[in-house]
Amino acid sequence: MSNSNQALVEHVLNKYAPYAVLLFSLIMGMGFKDVNLYICLGAAIFIDKYAFFVGRSMGEYENNEKFKKQVDDTLED
Repeated sequence: MSNSNQALVEHVLNKYAPYAVLLFSLIMGMGFKDVNLYICLGAAIFIDKYAFFVGRSMGEYENNEKFKKQVDDTLED
């Protein structure tokens, strides 16, 4: 497998395999008709998206002095 194909496969597995495993385990434990299944999946998707944005903003805070000063000034008020 070439490096680009391997990178594609690894990205797809890292991005979607946890959802597949979570979905499989929840379905086996609860079934399709239980509302908790959909709540758990929604929470997992929300956590994934929220963690990405928090990580991105922390990277911006650590690497951009203007942004860091603006945030620090806002927090002091």
